[in-house]
Amino acid sequence: MRAWWLATLLSLVVIPAVADVKKGIEAYEQTNFADALQEFRPLAEAGQPEAQYYLGMLYGNGEGVHQNDAQAAKWYKKAADQGLQPAQHNLGLLYILGQGVPQDYTQAYLWLSLAAAQKSGDWTASARMRDLVAVHFAPAQLASAQRRLQEWRPQAQATANVDTIADINIRKTAAEMR
Repeated sequence: MRAWWLATLLSLVVIPAVADVKKGIEAYEQTNFADALQEFRPLAEAGQPEAQYYLGMLYGNGEGVHQNDAQAAKWYKKAADQGLQPAQHNLGLLYILGQGVPQDYTQAYLWLSLAAAQKSGDWTASARMRDLVAVHFAPAQLASAQRRLQEWRPQAQATANVDTIADINIRKTAAEMR
């Protein structure tokens, strides 16, 4: 009986959040950035990784907000820390370019490697970019970057975290690859 109540309560929280993310994505794809921002911001602040990723996209591209690479990096990092592949890829690119974050090839290698390891989305682009970054490393630097990669673990948000099924599958896949 107790499990039924818990499942019912959880469905009341998760289903609206998933619907809001989908509404935000639909608004984003229709270039209705003001509505997308309105849908994504509260979810992103509550720790929802897909909303955090899209908020990063809005800031990175200056869509519905003033373009701000530091804000884009902030939101990509929050989603990337939770294992969201496209956020890891975009964060890696920002570290290569030094946009919104200090230029750091070790961090770029880490995030691009994590994105490539998921074998979802455009993971081959992440793998190619990671390999291009690795060319800049001396052997000791590459070994250090690879150690950091092995030590990385997804982080849960300190605030309420509402997961979609895609988020759960991403983290499950990443955990199985370790």
